[in-house]
Amino acid sequence: MSWVKLNQFHWHIVDSQSFPLQIPGFEELSASGAYDSSSVYSPSDVSDIISYAAARGIDVMLEIDTPGHTSAIGNSHPELIACKGATPWATYAAEPPAGQLRITDNSVVNFTTSLFSAVADMVQSPYVSTGGDEVNAQCYTDDEQTQQALNSSGQTIDQVLNSFVGETHKTLAGAGKTPVVWEGS
Repeated sequence: MSWVKLNQFHWHIVDSQSFPLQIPGFEELSASGAYDSSSVYSPSDVSDIISYAAARGIDVMLEIDTPGHTSAIGNSHPELIACKGATPWATYAAEPPAGQLRITDNSVVNFTTSLFSAVADMVQSPYVSTGGDEVNAQCYTDDEQTQQALNSSGQTIDQVLNSFVGETHKTLAGAGKTPVVWEGS
């Protein structure tokens, strides 16, 4: 990367299919969500990669994509995920398997903000990506728990999504990080 003057490594370290990142306090995510026990990145591995990159003038920005692309979290915390494994997957997700954070649930918001706080402690970069792309509306429309929460609160899914993103970004800002998101056109 440094040879071609690229100085930002955007590491999309987790996705729907696998959660290989061992995060202190959240070890169950990689224990249940990685492809297998040998396919994980320990905090030491992450630190080594960050140090290796820094020695070459490259900043490493981790991405924990939320609220979409989170099906793998459901392997250890199924209660946090709406439409986990729903089929046909293309109806409920941009890529298989289907599943995204159930953002209408306060326990999900608390879990996610705690997760981002722990991730912020693992990295030197001033940036952490919360992803934010490819949130599937049909998943939330067909999730009974999400619909009950929306009906009882009188909020729309867009309002809840805005609040969810605001909370995760406030957590990162509080940790001295600048949150980064994908923006589609």
